[in-house]
Amino acid sequence: MAGAMRHLLVMALAAGIGFGKPAAGAALDELAAGQKLSAEHVGFILVDVASGKVLAEHQGDRLVVPASVAKLPTAIAAISSLGTEHRFATELSLAGSTLILVGGGDPLLVPEDLRPGLRRLRDSGARIDRFIYDVTAWPESSEIDPLQPEASSYNPGVGALALDFNRVMLEWKGGGRERSAIAISDALRLEADAVSVLLSSVPTPYRLRADGPDRWLLANPTEAGRTWLPVKQPGLNAAMVVRRLAEREGVRLPIPVAGRRPAEAQPLHLHPSLPLAEIVKRVLEHSNNMAAEMVGLATAMQVGESRPSSLATSVSVVDGWLSAQFPEIDWTGNRRANHSGLSPESRTTPRQMAGLVRHAALRIPDLIEFLPKRELTDSDPDESRNEARPKAKPRAKALASDNSEGKAKAKDDGGKRKAETKAGNGDDGPKVALRYRAKTGTMAYARGLVGLMTPNSGRQLAFAIFVYDDARRAQFDATLDRNDPVMPPEAIAWLRRARNVERGILRAWTIAY
Repeated sequence: MAGAMRHLLVMALAAGIGFGKPAAGAALDELAAGQKLSAEHVGFILVDVASGKVLAEHQGDRLVVPASVAKLPTAIAAISSLGTEHRFATELSLAGSTLILVGGGDPLLVPEDLRPGLRRLRDSGARIDRFIYDVTAWPESSEIDPLQPEASSYNPGVGALALDFNRVMLEWKGGGRERSAIAISDALRLEADAVSVLLSSVPTPYRLRADGPDRWLLANPTEAGRTWLPVKQPGLNAAMVVRRLAEREGVRLPIPVAGRRPAEAQPLHLHPSLPLAEIVKRVLEHSNNMAAEMVGLATAMQVGESRPSSLATSVSVVDGWLSAQFPEIDWTGNRRANHSGLSPESRTTPRQMAGLVRHAALRIPDLIEFLPKRELTDSDPDESRNEARPKAKPRAKALASDNSEGKAKAKDDGGKRKAETKAGNGDDGPKVALRYRAKTGTMAYARGLVGLMTPNSGRQLAFAIFVYDDARRAQFDATLDRNDPVMPPEAIAWLRRARNVERGILRAWTIAY
């Protein structure tokens, strides 16, 4: 889109959107058409937090797929019910000659967190004849969403015991003749013996195909390569990796078996997680699906009357609690299939999401601090690649970034981001037009952005912007191949154009307010 034309459209959009004038519809039509999209696929709402006045709206009650925006209700419910200082405990305990690994729901657990306990066991000289892992505190699922590709690392199993984000690195050499599954954290590389990979004897166009829980067939391998794999049996995998670490520390453990912690067991090592506030910030920043599901399960355990039997029942518990906590919001049509948003079956509306953020901001004064920092620059380029992410660095205590669909993105930087670009920075880069806090959501043919902004007027505004193509999404789901984890190029191109529409609306709001 030419610069002058884009400027005119944004000004018209600002005039219409900002003050409810008829120009808004035509301007939005042109903005969407310039990205080969339709205004019918766009829904947004802008609300003054203090007064509740709706300042801008287009299809505010349209049901859309929220994608990872669904992590916002999970985060708000967790903070409100569990408290910011809540911690998850992972325990190594002893009952005679039995060692027990007890999962307590820590989504950031890495093997080195348990090293002190293993060293204490080694120094005691105790002989271990039985090794139990206990995941009975929560229901365990082999995957988050059954509609996603099986080999997608963003769709792992979930339960009370997780290690290294429930994913392992498959590495191969010699055209696949040498293969290994490795659990990787900051300081350690340990064999993941619960995951097996065989060479496929059947021709297939796909590199990886599931052959049972944590059993994979590798086909058409290059001479050497690597890829992330999801862990489908998180409890067993964690125990097997801990067994490898124990061996490295001079402790021989038998093959682990599932079981319960005996009542007479004595704690050997108790590892507390980071505070929930820090975990939630990282979940929203890096959008890790497994971590969001674990936070959601913990919330369901807190607000529900009994242990949920599955992820689906746990999200129903949490959403029922949210509805009771925020009766000001009309929740008609809202439904979440899980806590992370990894499902094409979830639905929400711009009004519901902006309303939740607005009311939560009034009750949780520092809610804005939990939302990821974002900025809009004056150059307003058409995006030709995914949004910038922190450079890859070690993962311990951080979160592996997840795409909602498609290949997993790079690892994060430990939760720390570089200093924000300074406004009015001259030749050093584009001038920042707006800094805001928001959660994004991305799936094929579904894009969302929900958060809080404080433009030049100084008013805090809650907003929700969604771009969603129902027909294309339905066609995508109807032809989905669970053996293919890669998002098709046409869907990626659609998302780039949807982000450009999103940025155009944000730009109009900065002008109007």
